[in-house]
Amino acid sequence: MVSLSSIIDGLRSPRTALLLNVALVMAGSVLALVGYFDLVTGLIVVTAGLLGMGISLIGRQSDE
Repeated sequence: MVSLSSIIDGLRSPRTALLLNVALVMAGSVLALVGYFDLVTGLIVVTAGLLGMGISLIGRQSDE
Protein backbone atom coordinates (compact mmCIF):
# COMPACT_ATOMS: atom_id res chain seq x y z
CA MET A 1 0.00 0.00 0.00
CA VAL A 2 1.25 3.48 -0.84
CA SER A 3 1.53 5.85 2.09
CA LEU A 4 0.17 9.36 2.04
CA SER A 5 3.60 10.88 2.67
CA SER A 6 5.06 9.22 -0.44
CA ILE A 7 2.18 10.58 -2.54
CA ILE A 8 2.73 14.09 -1.17
CA ASP A 9 6.49 13.83 -1.82
CA GLY A 10 5.73 12.78 -5.40
CA LEU A 11 3.46 15.80 -5.89
CA ARG A 12 6.14 18.14 -4.54
CA SER A 13 8.79 16.91 -6.95
CA PRO A 14 10.31 19.32 -9.49
CA ARG A 15 9.18 17.03 -12.31
CA THR A 16 5.53 17.33 -11.29
CA ALA A 17 5.90 21.09 -10.96
CA LEU A 18 7.43 21.25 -14.44
CA LEU A 19 4.57 19.26 -15.95
CA LEU A 20 1.98 21.45 -14.25
CA ASN A 21 3.68 24.59 -15.53
CA VAL A 22 3.79 23.19 -19.07
CA ALA A 23 0.06 22.52 -18.76
CA LEU A 24 -0.45 26.11 -17.56
CA VAL A 25 1.43 27.51 -20.57
CA MET A 26 -0.53 25.33 -22.98
CA ALA A 27 -3.89 26.14 -21.39
CA GLY A 28 -3.14 29.87 -21.34
CA SER A 29 -2.07 29.81 -24.97
CA VAL A 30 -5.16 27.92 -26.11
CA LEU A 31 -7.56 30.07 -24.09
CA ALA A 32 -5.97 33.24 -25.47
CA LEU A 33 -6.15 31.89 -29.03
CA VAL A 34 -9.85 31.00 -28.81
CA GLY A 35 -10.64 34.40 -27.34
CA TYR A 36 -11.60 33.33 -23.83
CA PHE A 37 -8.74 35.43 -22.43
CA ASP A 38 -7.80 38.83 -23.74
CA LEU A 39 -4.23 39.27 -24.93
CA VAL A 40 -2.87 40.78 -21.71
CA THR A 41 -4.36 38.07 -19.48
CA GLY A 42 -3.09 35.37 -21.83
CA LEU A 43 0.40 36.85 -21.73
CA ILE A 44 0.31 36.98 -17.92
CA VAL A 45 -0.75 33.32 -17.66
CA VAL A 46 1.84 32.15 -20.19
CA THR A 47 4.58 34.23 -18.55
CA ALA A 48 3.72 32.81 -15.13
CA GLY A 49 3.91 29.30 -16.56
CA LEU A 50 7.24 29.96 -18.26
CA LEU A 51 8.70 31.41 -15.06
CA GLY A 52 7.45 28.38 -13.18
CA MET A 53 9.08 26.09 -15.75
CA GLY A 54 12.40 27.86 -15.27
CA ILE A 55 12.17 27.62 -11.50
CA SER A 56 11.23 23.94 -11.76
CA LEU A 57 14.22 23.23 -13.98
CA ILE A 58 16.53 24.96 -11.51
CA GLY A 59 15.04 22.90 -8.68
CA ARG A 60 15.37 19.72 -10.71
CA GLN A 61 19.06 20.41 -11.38
CA SER A 62 19.73 21.02 -7.70
CA ASP A 63 18.17 17.62 -6.83
CA GLU A 64 20.56 15.74 -9.11
